Amino acid sequence: MFRVIKILCCLYLLPLSGISQQFERLPIEKLFKTEKKIMFREMFVTSKGDMIITSSIDFAEYFGGQFTMAFPMGGLTDSKGNPGKAPKGNIFEDAYYLRTGFKGITGMANDIIYLVSDNNHFGLIDYKIGKGFWIPPFSLPADQKIDVRKIWLDPDGDLFIAAGDTIYMVKDATNLFKKGTKGLNYKTADDGKGNTIVTEGARVIRKFSLGKNITPLCFAQDVSDELILIGTNRGIFQFDKEFGHSFNLFQNEKDKDVSVTHIDATNLTEIWFSTIEKGMGSYSIFSKTVQYYPYKNQPGVQNPIPNFSSLSDKEFLVATGDSLPAIFNIENYKYDFISDTAFNYSKGGVADIQIASGKTLFVIKGGELYVSRGLLKNKVTGTTYPAEPYLKELLVNGKQYRDRMNFQLRNDSIKKIVLNYKESHLDIIYAGRGVTSSDTVMFGWKLDGLWNDWQVVPLTISDERMNMVNFDLKPGTYVFHVKMKIGGKDWLKKELSIIIIIEPPFWQTWWFWTAVVLGVGLIASLILWWRIRAVKKREREKFAHEKQIMEMEAKALRAQMNPNFIFNCLNSIKSLIQQHDEEKSVAYLTTFSKLIRNLFNNADKKEISLYDEIETCKYYLQLEAMRFDTKFSYAVNVDENIDLKSIQVPALIIQPFIENAIWHGIVPRNSGGHVLLHVFRKDGVIEVVIDDDGIGREASAQNRSASGLAHQSKGVNLTQTRLELNNLLQQRQAKLEVIDKKDENGLATGTTVILSFKESE
Repeated sequence: MFRVIKILCCLYLLPLSGISQQFERLPIEKLFKTEKKIMFREMFVTSKGDMIITSSIDFAEYFGGQFTMAFPMGGLTDSKGNPGKAPKGNIFEDAYYLRTGFKGITGMANDIIYLVSDNNHFGLIDYKIGKGFWIPPFSLPADQKIDVRKIWLDPDGDLFIAAGDTIYMVKDATNLFKKGTKGLNYKTADDGKGNTIVTEGARVIRKFSLGKNITPLCFAQDVSDELILIGTNRGIFQFDKEFGHSFNLFQNEKDKDVSVTHIDATNLTEIWFSTIEKGMGSYSIFSKTVQYYPYKNQPGVQNPIPNFSSLSDKEFLVATGDSLPAIFNIENYKYDFISDTAFNYSKGGVADIQIASGKTLFVIKGGELYVSRGLLKNKVTGTTYPAEPYLKELLVNGKQYRDRMNFQLRNDSIKKIVLNYKESHLDIIYAGRGVTSSDTVMFGWKLDGLWNDWQVVPLTISDERMNMVNFDLKPGTYVFHVKMKIGGKDWLKKELSIIIIIEPPFWQTWWFWTAVVLGVGLIASLILWWRIRAVKKREREKFAHEKQIMEMEAKALRAQMNPNFIFNCLNSIKSLIQQHDEEKSVAYLTTFSKLIRNLFNNADKKEISLYDEIETCKYYLQLEAMRFDTKFSYAVNVDENIDLKSIQVPALIIQPFIENAIWHGIVPRNSGGHVLLHVFRKDGVIEVVIDDDGIGREASAQNRSASGLAHQSKGVNLTQTRLELNNLLQQRQAKLEVIDKKDENGLATGTTVILSFKESE
């Protein structure tokens, strides 16, 4: 535990009267004899309302009416009073011997306090245990010169460090002890170069930047508790620390070069912030627009506010960087400056202003510390503004209405708006003026022309003094009313009224709708005419296709009845009779007659069953096998599970391929061959395969070219044309595939023809 010098606050703090105050300056030069003047810099209020104040040589504490400087002027001593030693290159050396002072401070609700010295060394204090200084559980790169400008702890215990345009995020910076023990969960040591580093249990440090030349100046927790808000010299950025994404809230602003020094994001509807250039500012969460409230209305003159703090739910204590401290009211946007002759002691503006326990107001002006009591008691319990409802914000299609008007126009001065028909979506945010945080407020609203009855609103989006309604309005004239009452009293006589005029579009006339009806009728007539024409065209095409397929079927029949085939069959019968081979001749003649009968029976049919088609092919194969005797053999394999009679196919569709296999594949071999007719089912499709082991199509084409007219089957081309026409007319999916078989040396080994017919569902 550090030995401290205690100074009783024996200052006479007089009560305040109105906005004028009675301040006392802390006479630090009489209490401490130092080589350099002590300049106070920044204040931090703990969860108990106590104050910690950084200065150019030390940091001070205000607890229970006592003002304490943390470190002894003579440095560390041992138990005998002899000078002690502090490790080099860390916060202890800065605090006890170099007296460099502290330029940054931050803390959490559980009173873990972080400080950074002018030499950019970090230290922390856990006020739950005591006021002892510790080395933190992380080490920034010792080989890099890092000039820390701002530090901040978020609610998760992650420490953010702003240095130039770089941000370091130290994960879990407040988790210090081993679980269930009082021992630290990390260790530190000297690295041999005069620097103290963490050797075990070091926290993870993440380094990132918001962009080139974008300097972070302050941090805040977003009201949603999911994002971090970072004030920079280019406005406010939202940062998602889980995914590392950042987004500039001011990206739609014309002038983004504004330096945000402090952020208050506790309001659900707007984010309040201070700037160096334009005084206080607010960012509307609904309209995503920015408004500035300078305290000096002079063009080109800066309005620096380095810091501010909350005084009440509608007032901020403001540290003006070139003037006196002030109270800023967010209802009328006025600055009430706090005057006192004590401030004349120091030149310069206000650097910081905070309220500690006991309603004590602390002000740092020109490096001096001023203290006063009674501000909260006299200022917050009452208000000088009459109780009334007023317009907080008006959004048209998501954009602030006043942005299209004079820049200085205040929302509560809007009494009438005129919009075009495209500007139909309105968000109206209204609030109550002249009430305190303890008042229970109830609103009533109505919209003449749409809702003529009062709508009573007991609960609101943020608190009992603010609410929002939104409308999608049609062209017309409306009047929006808001009334208010406090507690159980009667409704206040003064109401908020806004006339809203939505101008109709020029095309909302009787002649426009007449033209629309006529146009629709004309279009419908054209569509009907086009449909009738298309149907007639399809009927003509269908008739032409049917005529074409009938001609194809006649040609196919004539092709089947090849004169050479008939003459050869008759000659074979004649030859058998002359040879007195009566049994064979009778069998041949019988098969021939069955084939001819089948051909004639099916000649007038567009479709026949697959069973009849296979029977015709069997008769044909029998006749050719009998006529050629031993020159070829054949086989017919049909899957017994297929009901051939239920499958319809174009008449005389398979035989031409069998004829081709015999005449152009087997016969030219002169050594015999084999023809296979195979019918089977595959994936719901009936496949008819005609397979031969002949000379192949390429050699057959060469033979026909050399011999001129050996035997040319026209049936194959006719069959393919008939399949295409049949698919078109009957909406079938019949397919023809011809495969040239070859051995491993690339020599032809025959031909396979596959006809596919989809089964009827």
